[in-house]
Amino acid sequence: KGDMIIVNSKVVHKIFSDSQVDYRCLIVDNSFIDQNSIDPSAYYFCEKICDYETGLLMEKITSAYENQQIEFSHLEIRKCVSEFLLHLYKHYSKPQSSVSDLHDQSNRKIRKALDYINLHFCEKISLDDIAVFSGFSKYYFTRIFRQMIGCTVFEHINMLRCKKAKTMLLSTNLPLSKICYDCGFESPSYFAKTFKTYIGVLPSKLRQEK
Repeated sequence: KGDMIIVNSKVVHKIFSDSQVDYRCLIVDNSFIDQNSIDPSAYYFCEKICDYETGLLMEKITSAYENQQIEFSHLEIRKCVSEFLLHLYKHYSKPQSSVSDLHDQSNRKIRKALDYINLHFCEKISLDDIAVFSGFSKYYFTRIFRQMIGCTVFEHINMLRCKKAKTMLLSTNLPLSKICYDCGFESPSYFAKTFKTYIGVLPSKLRQEK
């Protein structure tokens, strides 16, 4: 609670939580920044921010947005967003450098890894397989994957397996054991435990509610 995540342009990302989360999302179009004579591609923002002043500025934007019936509300919103951006640029931005080239390269490799995982997550899949396919060393891959995607490789794989299992539970009458193995789980007990973690109910309970 209270954390702010900045998603830089063209960065692979996703939001995942094992509990109910409410969040506010502000998407600033590059043209808005261009109007203030700033080249958005020339700067890179720190990804995680948690400070009192930034939170207050975000609250001001929310308040202005929720009171659009007030006269000149659109000007008020633009003013609040401008103040917010000024604060971010002054305190949390870095000039783009050769680091950005490395970042773009890592993004391409992570996308390649995600494509591979999407094709093979129901199979027995290893970190070595994914790392080799995407062109990373295994240890660097696990670190950069968590940094960019927000979870470990196997948390991501388990989430995909559970989503597929949920679809099969609701759309077929296949036995739980077959769904378990077809989705890549090694045992029914691990399947049940993992499914409960990611979906919130046991597979058998979901099947009963079908």
